[in-house]
Amino acid sequence: MSYNFRYLFGDGTVGTLAENNNWANKRPIAIVTSMKTRTAMSLEMATGRVNWTKVAPNGHFNRRYYTMANANDMVNDMDGYRTTYDPAYTYEGITPHAENPNLPAFYVAARYKAPGTTASWILNPSPDVNDSRGKWYLPSMGEWIQAYHTVGHGTGYDIGQKQKTGPKYDKWMEWRITLLDIGFRQAGSSIPPSWNYQWSSNELVKDRENNDYAVQVGWRNDGTFIFRRDNYNQGIVVPFIHFLIRGMCQNRHIPFLGNYITGQNDSMR
Repeated sequence: MSYNFRYLFGDGTVGTLAENNNWANKRPIAIVTSMKTRTAMSLEMATGRVNWTKVAPNGHFNRRYYTMANANDMVNDMDGYRTTYDPAYTYEGITPHAENPNLPAFYVAARYKAPGTTASWILNPSPDVNDSRGKWYLPSMGEWIQAYHTVGHGTGYDIGQKQKTGPKYDKWMEWRITLLDIGFRQAGSSIPPSWNYQWSSNELVKDRENNDYAVQVGWRNDGTFIFRRDNYNQGIVVPFIHFLIRGMCQNRHIPFLGNYITGQNDSMR
């Protein structure tokens, strides 16, 4: 018996483990977090703990950054791919984060190679920045929250306030971490341990000038989830990827906003 998660497989196909049970020919490389936006989360960490940046900030790294006043808006930020690959999303507007070795979290995510990958569109993705298919990237906070809902069945219940508020910055929220664990284990992997925090692509302004934060997500074994700041120190890189579905619309621009699949839960959102 396997839980009915959808996965991206190394040959580029998408489906459940029950539909794809011959791992001698192909193996799962990512768990689908949204069919609507065709997004999946790697089943492996790209590396051990790394810094978000190796250089002291003298400003911002991202064009878009958040303050304490609008930190909750990060749950709607779905621009992890653009923040990783598009120079227009950098503060200086010149070098994309994916090509900047001084930003290890982005640099490592963009160079991740999932074991068992054979699909040419993943091994050799298009250099066009507007074609996001097949490129591993550092996910945004909104994409992490999407995984919180679709894989972990997060309820948006604030543990401290004892009420359902939806995901909020620096608040421990309820979710079913056992589902995330099952989703990884049945695919032959394991989730990052609960003492680690995972990087997002987002920045949060600190009170002191030129001393900002990057934002991480974390979880505990008691079924709680949080996103909070860290001063660019150490975190885990779990790359995300946009995929194509054979036989469907080949629009190159992701996210895909059309609700072309209905009647199923999301891993179908």
